[in-house]
Amino acid sequence: MQYTPRRLFVLTALIVVLSTTLAPGTLRAAVVTQPHICKYVHSVSLYGPGGGDTGENLVVDKDGSIFVVGYHSGLDLDKDGKVDTPAFGSTDPVIVKIAPGGGKSDWVSTAAGPGFDGAADVASDGTGGAYVVGRFHTGMRFNDSLKLTSRGESDGFLAHYDSAGKPLTAVAIGGDLVDELNFVAVDAAGNLLVGGTLRGPVDIDHDGAPDVTASVHGSMLLASFDPDGKLRWARTPSSMGQSRNGGFAFGADGTLYVSGYYQGPEMDLDGDGKADLGASMGHEQGFLARYDADGHLTWVLSPTGVLFGRLAVASNGDVLVLGVVTKTADFNGDGLPDVDTQAESQRPFLARYKDNGDFSWVRPFTGGLPTYVATHGDLIALGGLFKGDLDLDGNGSIDARGDPDGDNDGMLAILGRDGKLLEVWSVVGSSWDQVRGVAFSRDGRSIYATGFYRQTVDFDGDGKPEGEILPGWRGDLFVARYDCSKQPK
Repeated sequence: MQYTPRRLFVLTALIVVLSTTLAPGTLRAAVVTQPHICKYVHSVSLYGPGGGDTGENLVVDKDGSIFVVGYHSGLDLDKDGKVDTPAFGSTDPVIVKIAPGGGKSDWVSTAAGPGFDGAADVASDGTGGAYVVGRFHTGMRFNDSLKLTSRGESDGFLAHYDSAGKPLTAVAIGGDLVDELNFVAVDAAGNLLVGGTLRGPVDIDHDGAPDVTASVHGSMLLASFDPDGKLRWARTPSSMGQSRNGGFAFGADGTLYVSGYYQGPEMDLDGDGKADLGASMGHEQGFLARYDADGHLTWVLSPTGVLFGRLAVASNGDVLVLGVVTKTADFNGDGLPDVDTQAESQRPFLARYKDNGDFSWVRPFTGGLPTYVATHGDLIALGGLFKGDLDLDGNGSIDARGDPDGDNDGMLAILGRDGKLLEVWSVVGSSWDQVRGVAFSRDGRSIYATGFYRQTVDFDGDGKPEGEILPGWRGDLFVARYDCSKQPK
């Protein structure tokens, strides 16, 4: 069972399950379109004989170091076949700092709890350290003097680590029910934003009074803290229904883009007492919203038949957002369908909007599920999963070949500024594999991907397992680097 701190859109109808199987360690070579935009360089992994080790997300620091977060169920750091960092519960949070270039890890830090716990997202603090968010049950121990206790069945946690991997602070955010934190980001002014799902009243700054009151069905949270850790503002939609974050990202000027979906009555996204979204009419409905630097809503879009997921902000301020179409969807409001599900239950897409909310384009996908997006310059990178032979852009040509064992394989798709598919790199093993998070280096010359693999794994598409990766029979965390110095014309 894999820890899933946020809901992933389930697209089982999109993934073709093949009945043939391969012997363990037998891989199929990937198909990569020409000319090559990127090339595989190397990878590192956290090996755990117990399995259940996964990279959820990563971020590249200003010095080129990489912070990776996820969860583990026991680590063999020296790879001698013995667990030297056991998990206290089913899974524990893990944060890894990797040296610039991604060749080796500088340090590994874990926290211990008795439940099914993990870290979900990470952001650089600008001084060599990192902020980490996740979820824990009952209790969480970061060190002998830093321990948390949950109020309800589960709480979210926000932890701050220094450049050497020492946990400086940690706070629990949650009420009497089931709560979690899934997202964290830092704006240009050093303000910290966290997001997640809360239920009921929650005292975020621990002053004895509730700062937000969420729906008991679950409401998305946006909470902003200044560089000293003081709560600036907090938002949960005012509604008796439910809502979830799909993701958020800051623009260069401090504006905030938030994506997600909701179900239920009309919703007030900014707490001004006025409805910003109409009732969802009994079905889940997506939204894409823009807030100014002070947390005031400036616009919100909600195309019918669309659920929005992860997003990224381009250098010109445009926003790129992943999602799925649940039926025929009109993105630009002209009354004509832009994407349909092609007789499937759902269809994934990537859409681009300008900073004023104007629609630019949408690119639907077939046969694969992109779940993460990053961008730099004219390149867009998508991380996700697929099964069997992949024709992601639906043009009739195979973009990548998976292992036909009926299990997921990971993918890293590279697109141009206009959303045209340039190439797909597969993460192929003889069991379950997936790319969870992707990030560009600060100069845009490298792409880093994290996720998990089981048994063997092939990153470069030559049909052979990578020599630097040990066989992870039950699942190991990986970080792979791709050199993207050659930009498309």
